[in-house]
Amino acid sequence: MRNGAKSTHPAVMGAPLWIARAFSRQRRADAERSDAPSTGGSVTERTIHHSAGHYVASVRTRQLLDAMEERLATLPLRTETVPHDPTVTAPNAAVLVLLCRPHGGSPATGEELAFALTERSKTVRTHRGEMSFPGGKLRQGDTSVLQTALRETCEEIGLEPRHVRVLGQFHEYRPLLQSSNLRVATFIGYMNDCVDPSALRVNPQEVKNLFIVPQRLFRLCRHLTSNTDARTPECSTTSDEHGKVPCTAIPAGNAADASNGVHEAAELPTENGTIYFALPHHCTGGKLVWGMTARIIDEVMQFMAECS
Repeated sequence: MRNGAKSTHPAVMGAPLWIARAFSRQRRADAERSDAPSTGGSVTERTIHHSAGHYVASVRTRQLLDAMEERLATLPLRTETVPHDPTVTAPNAAVLVLLCRPHGGSPATGEELAFALTERSKTVRTHRGEMSFPGGKLRQGDTSVLQTALRETCEEIGLEPRHVRVLGQFHEYRPLLQSSNLRVATFIGYMNDCVDPSALRVNPQEVKNLFIVPQRLFRLCRHLTSNTDARTPECSTTSDEHGKVPCTAIPAGNAADASNGVHEAAELPTENGTIYFALPHHCTGGKLVWGMTARIIDEVMQFMAECS
């Protein structure tokens, strides 16, 4: 969320030749469509169109994204109710639920998508070391919460808005902790297949690691709390099935790779039946995804399944 951050350009040039050629053809087609006369009408955050030149390699993935975009345009948006002091105004914030192709995934198979998650650095003011989506508070100069989500994504992981296909707005969420009294708008987007996530310039002031976590791994690591007391969930996952799911850690600057197997125990103030994800040590060092981020992931996966 640094002020005056310069926009960085992801390494599209490192993409395979066949992707570069296909990307070039699609850019020309998008340019031709953009020259067509406008049909009028205003574009709102519920009717968002993807950036010109956005490339998706898999036909199956494009069909899923189209279905999600169509449904998001009319989805009844829900706002969470939390037991916070109603006299205290909750500032507006936004996050980008960034989907992408799994690292090493074949575009021909159109396999399940992955989530891009950040591990917050130890130098940020709040939620140090936690797993989250790119995002932050609405700032002066932001024209909308969507712009907030895209700006924060660019500042945190170096992904420019033109390389994100914004599918639409999802539900509004509220952190359960009183100290994080925010109204968080969520937007679902897809990272251009021409972008190499490992070449993104992750901002070490805000992010320690960027993780590309396949949807299937989240399903394998999904848990529910079993009592109403604060507890430390068991994070050790040694299943062979977990090890077969590729999960990529992209460290920021000189930060140590998160796959070093070191796990910091977390004391989670959760209620009975609360969702959390205990990710395996082999790729994240046993990181936990809990709270609002876990709820968003779980509901977005349900939404994706309904759109498939």
